Amino acid sequence: MVNGQLRNERSDRIVTEEMILSVKWEYEQDAAIARQWHVSRERVRQIRQERALPICKVNVRDPESHKFLVWLLENRASVEGKAASIVANQAPFELNKNCKYRTMKKSGIPFLWSDLRKSPSLSMPINWDLPNAIIDAVWNRSFNWSSNCRTKYSKPKSFWVCHYQYPLTKCISDNKDGIVQIIHDEISKAIRVGITPRWDDLARYGISRNETNGEPVDNLKNG
Repeated sequence: MVNGQLRNERSDRIVTEEMILSVKWEYEQDAAIARQWHVSRERVRQIRQERALPICKVNVRDPESHKFLVWLLENRASVEGKAASIVANQAPFELNKNCKYRTMKKSGIPFLWSDLRKSPSLSMPINWDLPNAIIDAVWNRSFNWSSNCRTKYSKPKSFWVCHYQYPLTKCISDNKDGIVQIIHDEISKAIRVGITPRWDDLARYGISRNETNGEPVDNLKNG
């Protein structure tokens, strides 16, 4: 009794069917639900267990990290397999990059991770048979980046050799049956990991977008 009135104990508070249905159980921790309902965490745990509701996939406490993790899980199809650094840069959350990386690792989603101390040439799935200018344009790297990587990291020479007497445009024109499809495959790989090719540069070599390698529609849900 408090001031002559029956105290409303946490264990006695009614949890309605509507309250239960309104929860995204795979994204909400018991403690967060308990605070929202003003009941004990044990009460929430029992409801989750009795109704065989989904286990919470989110195991971070910081509210912004929690939002980011939910965003990752909801957008899994769009971010899976992409370069981790690109996903971290594009995610609309006020978190530093290290916090984002920790949350991304907790998500269980496979990203393309690279050692920040090493060149992307060691982690990106680049086809080194292609000419340097094509690699630079497809993977949106600076001029002569691939040429320098071949030397610095002992990458193989290009299968298609181009020089001032045999320019790249003619090389592509003479080998359309072989090289064009390989270039389109390379573009698709770059887009899958989140790289936007330099389309204007590729167009100069006679390579244009098609249905299989055009930029994907941005279908990420906002946080």
